[in-house]
Amino acid sequence: METQAKLNIQEQVKNHDVELVWSFILTAENEANPDCDIRNKIADWMDLSANYVQYSHEIEIYAANLMEQNGVDAKDALHVACAVQADCIS
Repeated sequence: METQAKLNIQEQVKNHDVELVWSFILTAENEANPDCDIRNKIADWMDLSANYVQYSHEIEIYAANLMEQNGVDAKDALHVACAVQADCIS
C-alpha cells in the first residue's frame, strides 16, 4: 500500500497535479547515497520540483526547536522545517 501511494504521488508530480518541493536536506541525503544509479534517479526528481528550499538560519532554529520540544530526529526536523518554510504545512 505504501509503495502504491508513493507511485501515485510520483505520477501526480509528473502530471503537474501536485508541486514537488526539493530542499538542501534532500540533496544532502541523496549525495550520501553510495549507489550511483539510485542517486542519479533520485536527483532526476529535483528537476521536476517547483521550489527549492535552501539552508537558512531560520530553518535551523525551527528544526532545533522541533528536536528539543518533540524529540524529532535531526534530519526529520530539517525536512519538516523546510516544508514549513515552503508553506507546504504550517
